[in-house]
Amino acid sequence: MAISFINNIFVENVMLVALFVNVICVGAALRPADTCLSETDYEELCGNVVKYIYAIGLSHVLVHESVASIALSELRALLGFSPLPAWQVYNRTKPSETELKNAPTLEAYYELREPRNERRCLNSTHLFEKNVDAGIKYLDEHFPAIRRIFRQIFEEKLLREGVLDKKLIDHMINVYFEALNRVDKATSDMLWYKLKCDDLEPYFE
Repeated sequence: MAISFINNIFVENVMLVALFVNVICVGAALRPADTCLSETDYEELCGNVVKYIYAIGLSHVLVHESVASIALSELRALLGFSPLPAWQVYNRTKPSETELKNAPTLEAYYELREPRNERRCLNSTHLFEKNVDAGIKYLDEHFPAIRRIFRQIFEEKLLREGVLDKKLIDHMINVYFEALNRVDKATSDMLWYKLKCDDLEPYFE
């Protein structure tokens, strides 16, 4: 029993170290030392609907939601579920224990548990769905490491855990939040780093 417990702790620590190393690699991939995001880059990131001075301010909210959408897309794909649906009106009501218990399929259970927020919904006061679509397109084209790192983290966890059930879905949602926090920080650091380039720095003095 004691040996089994020690082995479990060892495996868990190895997985945490692997996750940490992966996130460091993402940060390195997102921050090439000799490049900066141009005015055109920020406009493209926002779908070319506003000029760069407004796009810069919008980018921090937009990138966070775009990264979250990429992560959820990868999680759904690896769980074998349908792609992310179109945005819906945000519902603050959490599913009841009865609803969760009676979910007819694992995908239906996941749909009830999937993380949502007020910025990725039809009644969002921050963004349109097309804004996030543009953000995802830009990140996939210019920073494909973001999607790859989520896929790798989720794959490692799924391979380790085995059979898919409600408990594993709950666990993978926790993994999603852990990975999102780390990758989102690396992405935000990258954005701030590139904002300090000579051509845009005067706008922040």
